[in-house]
Amino acid sequence: MWRWRRVRGPYNLGGPRSGWRRRAEWSGRAREGAEYIVLGTIYATPSHPGVEGSGPAAVSAVRRRLTAHRLAVHRPSARRPPPILAIGGIGADRIEEVTEAGAYGIVVGRAVWSAPDPARAALGLRRQLDRLDRRDG
Repeated sequence: MWRWRRVRGPYNLGGPRSGWRRRAEWSGRAREGAEYIVLGTIYATPSHPGVEGSGPAAVSAVRRRLTAHRLAVHRPSARRPPPILAIGGIGADRIEEVTEAGAYGIVVGRAVWSAPDPARAALGLRRQLDRLDRRDG
């Protein structure tokens, strides 16, 4: 896997994260070979007070731009743009909406940790993603 550490954001636990309006940031990371992009904030969330969510249209816009600019050619592992993981206010009720907009997957916090049974909540989200993946593939 590409070494993303030099471009990761300060709040990131796994890979580069970028607000969708900071085009130079996410497109630069794609050019540098990012294996995936965490994009948000998609919906308003208590963890980012005062930040308005960009909505699933942001996922579609970033996906189109990455594809149109052929940023994938700089990734050693694939000829496609890096997958987008949507973050921000996403729970079971919004998974289908963001994946239909072009997100490969989701990153969640509150949807799992605020649930009465976090393990069950995580498994439910995973199963929902798997169902959507089988439906589309």
